[in-house]
Amino acid sequence: MRTELAWSPDNKRIAFNFNDDVKSGIKVMTLSDGRIEEVKTGLTDLDGITHLDWSPDGERFAFIGSKDGKKEFWFLEDFLPQVK
Repeated sequence: MRTELAWSPDNKRIAFNFNDDVKSGIKVMTLSDGRIEEVKTGLTDLDGITHLDWSPDGERFAFIGSKDGKKEFWFLEDFLPQVK
């Protein structure tokens, strides 16, 4: 699977998927300081994450998660740390 990027609506962060031999997930880079944090999805058994995108308000993600060749739509909210 390839890495896909998605800009946050406020253009301050970039989300990207990662898929390796151990696990699949989502990470978010904050552009102001280059910090990268993994999003805790709780989805430990996915083979891959694709078609990642932010909601217009920047509070949610939608993506496709695949497992054993089957694809499922996922909607994720309340995943980002509170901005200080």
